[in-house]
Amino acid sequence: MLWLALYFPHLPLEVFTRGRQQAGALAIIEKLGGREQVSRCNSAAQAYGVRSGLALPAALALCTGLSVQRRDRAREQQALHGLAAWAYQFSARISFEPSLLLLEVGASLRLFGGLPALLRGQSYLTGIWAKGTVPGLGKVSTVLVFDIGVYLAVAGTVLLLVFSLEEE
Repeated sequence: MLWLALYFPHLPLEVFTRGRQQAGALAIIEKLGGREQVSRCNSAAQAYGVRSGLALPAALALCTGLSVQRRDRAREQQALHGLAAWAYQFSARISFEPSLLLLEVGASLRLFGGLPALLRGQSYLTGIWAKGTVPGLGKVSTVLVFDIGVYLAVAGTVLLLVFSLEEE
């Protein structure tokens, strides 16, 4: 099995800013060790010196216009479930961890014809065309190579049948 890990370190921030541009400084806080402290903050807050682990009063002193949100693990889990629903098109085996989505992609790679086809968003058996032309053949593609292979297999089978009938 081959697993793909999708890590979302800013998910606690993104559940509050998804779909809109956050103009000001934003910090996500949670209570740890009996005190409220910054869990995550955006780049605007970091420009004022706010960082993870900083006590909330210190963060507010550094940035008076700081927008504060309590960490909402339920919204984070809901966002991960939405991402998982999208990811089910690539894998039926999906696992969740906080801010992490694990997908088993080995079978998908085989189904989609390998990593290049999967990354290009092409489905299995999609023809790939070469640049330029070959004299006598025209444009070369994977479809042409497949058709030639089928033709040779059929011709070989017919010749085998003819020769076996001739021997009798």
